[in-house]
Amino acid sequence: MRKYALMGAALLMVVWVAIAQKPSPMDVQTALNDLEVGENWIYNDLDKGVAMAKETGKPLFVLIRCVPCLSCRAFDQEVMQSDVDLDRLFGEYVPVRIVRMNELDLTKFQFDYDLSWAGFMMNADGTIYGRYGTKSGPGDDKHENHISISGLKNALERGLKAHAGYPNNAALFNGKQGEKPRFANVREIAAYWDNLEKATVNTERIGVKRAIQDGDIRKGCVHCHMVKDSNILIAHQENTWTNDRVYTDIAWPLPENVGVTMDVDKNTVVKVVDPNSAAAKAGLKAGDELVTLNGQALLSIADIQWALFPLPGDGTNVKVQYKRMGNEMSATLALSDGWRKTDFGWRESAHQLRPQLGIWAPQIEDAEKLAKLGVAPGKMAGEVRWVPNQGAQRAGLRNGDVIVSVDGIDDGRIDWRFTQILPIKYDLDDTIELVILRDGARQTLTIPLQTN
Repeated sequence: MRKYALMGAALLMVVWVAIAQKPSPMDVQTALNDLEVGENWIYNDLDKGVAMAKETGKPLFVLIRCVPCLSCRAFDQEVMQSDVDLDRLFGEYVPVRIVRMNELDLTKFQFDYDLSWAGFMMNADGTIYGRYGTKSGPGDDKHENHISISGLKNALERGLKAHAGYPNNAALFNGKQGEKPRFANVREIAAYWDNLEKATVNTERIGVKRAIQDGDIRKGCVHCHMVKDSNILIAHQENTWTNDRVYTDIAWPLPENVGVTMDVDKNTVVKVVDPNSAAAKAGLKAGDELVTLNGQALLSIADIQWALFPLPGDGTNVKVQYKRMGNEMSATLALSDGWRKTDFGWRESAHQLRPQLGIWAPQIEDAEKLAKLGVAPGKMAGEVRWVPNQGAQRAGLRNGDVIVSVDGIDDGRIDWRFTQILPIKYDLDDTIELVILRDGARQTLTIPLQTN
């Protein structure tokens, strides 16, 4: 018996060693069916990129791309196809494409983990000059409001200037690195769950643990959003989570939160100022070029978000330096209570909030199908495809039903809007009324909300 136990332990050890081994870049690219990259790019090997940057004296451009996620795919293809100008700029960097969070250092690469495309302009010594990549809502595949190829080129040019002035300008980048996170990598996150005597959250929701334990390269790929998912789930496990933390822990403030819309191609140039905003009261105007925010150099819209993210949501002041017609100026933005509030329903991590409908019902987009159903454009029409909420199953909801109203609300998309509304406005023991279309007839169902 002892012999078989030892054999079993040895076999388990072999399995875990195999899981822990880092797959080759070629194996990863093949398994994920990822895009071909240019000859200047280093694929999924950060150590090689850092070594080359040290050898050549060039800055790094580290692109983190969650390949399985559809969001930002079109923009990613444009970047990888590279026009002449983009090729020239990437030639001034050591560009590295990272497509798995599995091996990434979370103490160094801190960003909005709900993004599926995020870039870092940095020094080989780890100093971050700036970030690039922003998203603000659902369905905005190319994220036209906040990223563009021209905007990326502009940020890369700014990164080269920052690198040329380094280390004399190092003080401008001190705030680019956040506080050390609780977990240095996703394997530490997985180990947290392994070491628990009992998990009180639904273990099917723990994507990091499931991915780390899967030996298949594709299925075992840790998505960016799983890092933020884990932070929420661990807080639930430790009874420290409250849904009002969504605006401080999940949602990243946009420039619009302080009253400015930026020029997407020029990154740090103000395009529009909201007349009733903190920015307007501070005297900012369209055409102003933001230079620093909270003492940090700005290369992009993502840098503005990074500077705003650690600020409290209950009112604070933040200093901004800017240029107007070549003149250097400064102002203080007086941010009022609640300034951080923004849409978060599109975020993948928001699905970890409770309560939720516990239903997957994507909006029907086909105009002809909507017309046959008698649903007007702009109205809700979520076709039910999956019902993990067992209470909803018992209430009679089934695949193929079309949800046209939730608690009297019949406009907008069910597949992201209520991810935002429910955790903020409803309690865990609440029920909710759905109006559905089934076989051409309307029915009303009362379902309990999903709490685990």
